[in-house]
Amino acid sequence: MKKRWKGLILISLTALLFTGCFNITQHISKEGKDLNVFLKFSVSKSIFELSNSMGGKSDENPCEDIFKFNEEQIINTFPKNIEAEYNKVDSELECGYEMYMSVDTKGKEYKKLKKSNAPALFPLVDDGEIYIKFPQSGEEDEGGDQMSAAFMSTALYRLTVNRDVIDEIHEVTFNAGDESYELSYIELPDIFIIEVPLAYWITSSSDCELIIK
Repeated sequence: MKKRWKGLILISLTALLFTGCFNITQHISKEGKDLNVFLKFSVSKSIFELSNSMGGKSDENPCEDIFKFNEEQIINTFPKNIEAEYNKVDSELECGYEMYMSVDTKGKEYKKLKKSNAPALFPLVDDGEIYIKFPQSGEEDEGGDQMSAAFMSTALYRLTVNRDVIDEIHEVTFNAGDESYELSYIELPDIFIIEVPLAYWITSSSDCELIIK
């Protein structure tokens, strides 16, 4: 994955780190040989209103850092075989952005993707396993881990997976460096729901990965 796309994700997280109202939503489905992925980064605008009421500056909007990236800058970072569409989200209630992605899983380029070169937050599906890489900054946090975890304690990465992608789930693991977290999941007739506390990711200086089997 190119540095610009990874940088966008990290800037988004850094800009919104201390809001406590930040979430990532992802949905994975399959139609024939096409794997379809929806990804949304969003932050509630209510936090800006709260900040202003407490004496904060009204022009300090974390979303402005995200919106510095345009569609072309983001789309061009994906492998050519991944069709991607970018939409900015800026409503009365929230701001952020959405990504719609699709790839032919039978294509040669998709088959070349391995865990070592997987695009950030783009699922690799193979033999009843889903692998999702989470980018990391590569920089050590100088004592801010506990503070970051506290602010991000309510922030979630929420993943829904259609049964046409994986029919059964036996275990869900989030690996963050030397730490490994076993996660629960919700099983519904048509989909699985998995939630990962973003604090696991933000407070890690190592590569992170979500593995669903």
